[in-house]
Amino acid sequence: MILYSVKLNLWIFKQTERDIIKLYNSLTPYVRTAVNDSNDYMLNFGYWLKNSNDPVKAQHELSAIFSKFAKFDTVEMIADVGSGFSAPAVQWRSEYPHLKILCIDINYMELNTARKMVIFPPSNPSHTSSDRISLINASSAMLPFGKEKLDMIVAFESAQHFQSIAKFLEVSRAILKPDGLVVLAIPVIDLKSLEMGKNQNVSIVKKMRLMKKLGILYFSWASQHYDIDTISISIRNHGYQVQEFQQIGHQVYEPLAEYYVRNRANIRNRLIQSFSSYKQRIFFEVVEYLVYRSALKMKDLSINGILDYVLIRAKKDNVE
Repeated sequence: MILYSVKLNLWIFKQTERDIIKLYNSLTPYVRTAVNDSNDYMLNFGYWLKNSNDPVKAQHELSAIFSKFAKFDTVEMIADVGSGFSAPAVQWRSEYPHLKILCIDINYMELNTARKMVIFPPSNPSHTSSDRISLINASSAMLPFGKEKLDMIVAFESAQHFQSIAKFLEVSRAILKPDGLVVLAIPVIDLKSLEMGKNQNVSIVKKMRLMKKLGILYFSWASQHYDIDTISISIRNHGYQVQEFQQIGHQVYEPLAEYYVRNRANIRNRLIQSFSSYKQRIFFEVVEYLVYRSALKMKDLSINGILDYVLIRAKKDNVE
């Protein structure tokens, strides 16, 4: 058990993009069943309106808020890096008829599913046009575009999985046209609030112990666990000027956690029916309990300002 714990913790700090792909392929069916029992493939934390009990509506609301924050109405083409199943792109295509969307993801399996979403979106099964959405299999660090080709590059709840947000920003800057925009929606933490203080030389054991306060996010985020200061500094250092910055964590994590706690019994019943063997059910019981405890942690961390969710729009600085 001790050896397993050590290996797991080392994996958290040494994740590769291939590890992230495997993790998402494993967790996605359970996440969809837990918070989204429709045919919709929109998977984000959601922006929860007052007294909302509809995770699908919350997820679409967050997608709409992000598109308005990014000002999609001012550009003709965007690249959505880490697009997953491309459900946001399907929504944006409907909301912005002029917009061409390049969906970029390293996970080929998700892109293959996205291809069906793009051609036959669940919200409109008769829709067969995919001319304004293109699906591209590529990494955030190796975007396949020439110099100064795009108006806007976005990462909608995906940059927390990038192995290097600095590399993403560097590559994006070269691809963006003069005054082009990079826009992020990203979960962040405040490492200082996690008792690390100003001492950046804490031991890896202590850092792992502190990170575990994140609950399930400890496993689902990449090893960087980005904090607000790190992201802001990286944006400035890589030749961007921040135009707008919004913190919306209280409308994201706390109501999501409350939804899960309120509906835990129903969610458990839906999930457990999908398992046929005794071993699978036992494993599920363990994982579900971790998810439940993580929901409580997530709410507490958000209330105390340790966990937040930020929207950032930054313009390319053309001064070399």
